[in-house]
Amino acid sequence: SKSTCSSHKRLKSAFYFSCFFSKRQQLKFILSLFLQWLPTGTPPTYISCAPGSPTWHILRTPLIGVPALVTSIEISIKFTMRNCSSFPSDLECYETFDLYKFQQNTSQANPQRFDDFKEKVKTIRAGSKHITNGFLSHVSNVSSITIPITLNSRGVFFQFEQKSACLALFAVEVTYRVCSKRSVNLVFFEKTLIPDVGSLSDEINGSCAENAMQSQNASSALTGICNSNGEWIVPPNVSCVCRNGYHLSPDLQRCLGKCEE
Repeated sequence: SKSTCSSHKRLKSAFYFSCFFSKRQQLKFILSLFLQWLPTGTPPTYISCAPGSPTWHILRTPLIGVPALVTSIEISIKFTMRNCSSFPSDLECYETFDLYKFQQNTSQANPQRFDDFKEKVKTIRAGSKHITNGFLSHVSNVSSITIPITLNSRGVFFQFEQKSACLALFAVEVTYRVCSKRSVNLVFFEKTLIPDVGSLSDEINGSCAENAMQSQNASSALTGICNSNGEWIVPPNVSCVCRNGYHLSPDLQRCLGKCEE
């Protein structure tokens, strides 16, 4: 059987901005020199609008700590862009921006080495939801993208770069996924980190729920597999049964005594 209960865990240094999407704790971006990105509002939306500019406009996150054993994270971005057709035709204009990462194992931030070791993650395009004027009044035109990232370090910076575009970043969230703690056939599995995308975890040991026991004629160990989309895969013959004097609860998750009915 397959359990579809999965969840995302936010990294402690994850950052959020724009009241449209989150009221959680925010962390400020490290702004580039010359303040090329202007924060607006509380929490801020970061705007960089410079069609025709030959300069790359750069916005970098603080160092984001990554828990031990986490090798796959996701970065979710909510943004909007001005349509280039809304600017004079003689201006150089693009409807894309680039996302880079820089991995670092030390706890001390060292972004000065970023340009020497940064890795390009993706060129992000405006898609069909760009706008012709304004930013904050066009919340319905917000685009969203979630990008999986593979890591081999205990920390990471992200950097946004754009040239000759008009862009607003509303929200960024960095998370890692887990298979949530789950009871399947009265077998309880603890919360488990997902493996790399497209792969399966090793077999994870489970345990019988309270007041339950493994059947005496059981032919399989109490194990399940956490796959990369956050689902538990548990064979149907992996199960426990209620002990004498207890019966299965209506939600099929517990063994109840008479006084608990």
